[in-house]
Amino acid sequence: MCAIDSYLSFLKDVKHYSRCTVEAYRSDLAVFSSWAKDLSIDLFSATSCDIGMFISEMADGGLKASSINRMLSSIRGFYRYAVKENLIKYNPASTIKNLKTHNKIKNFMFEEEMEQFCRIPKKKHMLWTCRDIALFTSLYSTGARVSELISLDMQDFRGNF
Repeated sequence: MCAIDSYLSFLKDVKHYSRCTVEAYRSDLAVFSSWAKDLSIDLFSATSCDIGMFISEMADGGLKASSINRMLSSIRGFYRYAVKENLIKYNPASTIKNLKTHNKIKNFMFEEEMEQFCRIPKKKHMLWTCRDIALFTSLYSTGARVSELISLDMQDFRGNF
């Protein structure tokens, strides 16, 4: 088994990363590995300058900073694992900093827009009108993400209902 596959197995079986995360890491490391191979750079001989050059080429190719930062995270993790497994002596990616990302202004709704939005389930005669209105209202009132709201269980709530 190659070192990258071993690392991905470690993420899946030991760290319990999600399937999607492991696949994203697989994809990132495949791009990096292919790039290194094209330049005759052995993965275990790569330097921080090599990784910096890779990042630069990705940026020049139009990849967004957030995508490059995820690739960097994959590469750093792989080299951290390689050090831990005594495949290399030091992590060449440890000194590489993430690229700056621009914070997007979050979309929001004014109260009147939210009230109109909450009326949609009733107007459209949706099957679960009360549930949908409760979900929309909860999202707006708390500022929670959809993923946070749908992951709640009854035991997460306290008090009498």
